[in-house]
Amino acid sequence: MDLHLKDKVVAVTGGSNGIGKGIARSFVEEGARVTLIARRLEKLQDAQKEFAELGYDVDIVSVDVCDSEAFAKAVQGIFEKNQRLDVFVNNAGGGESGPLIDCSVEKFREIMDLNLTSLFVGTQTAARCMKKCGGGVILNGSSFGGILPTAGKSVYAASKRAIMTLTTTFAAELAADNIRVVGYIPGFIIAGRAEDKLKTMGKEKLEAEIVSHRLGMPEDIGNVVAFLASDKASYINGTNIEITGGKLIVQNPMWSYQNH
Repeated sequence: MDLHLKDKVVAVTGGSNGIGKGIARSFVEEGARVTLIARRLEKLQDAQKEFAELGYDVDIVSVDVCDSEAFAKAVQGIFEKNQRLDVFVNNAGGGESGPLIDCSVEKFREIMDLNLTSLFVGTQTAARCMKKCGGGVILNGSSFGGILPTAGKSVYAASKRAIMTLTTTFAAELAADNIRVVGYIPGFIIAGRAEDKLKTMGKEKLEAEIVSHRLGMPEDIGNVVAFLASDKASYINGTNIEITGGKLIVQNPMWSYQNH
């Protein structure tokens, strides 16, 4: 499907690996001009080389999204370089907190800064840029943990739930500026830290929670996000789209396979 994203200016945070790189690939395959944003320059350079080997040119920007001033300047810089910003993807995130009773205020703030404050800064700055060029699309990555929290990862879950609310309210406030804001909620995607969980729990046990009976890949997220950024999804706004393969939509996800 041609999503008519050719030459669209796209920036993706957390774009050097995992889901972010999968999202970036979906956009470059559609002909978009993509900038990868991440903290570690060496990882960005590795990703840039990978894309070059596939025949795609991408720009890279090394910045810590938790440094609000530097991050805002980086987003503004992408806009100034390209004279527009069509799509901005807030994908960066992470954080492990442990039991709430043992979580320090410093750790709480660290996770919130990474997942929530950075998304607020990214969305706000991108929106200000988009208003200057007639509109755009902002896509915010949340997590299934924001829907069904995991004990021991409560701060992470709270930050991801808050992202869903920010997405909805930003969409309402920016609609008159022709800026859509849409959230995406990945399920279990084989990338990054999830690969460690796969080794620990085993593929069969994880798949048993998913109606589609398979684990997700970064391109599963990328393909949906690219569609959401396109005009073909122009009537989707202010909502959070689950991309989970039907994870825990019923109490017995394996029923269809057991009774086929």
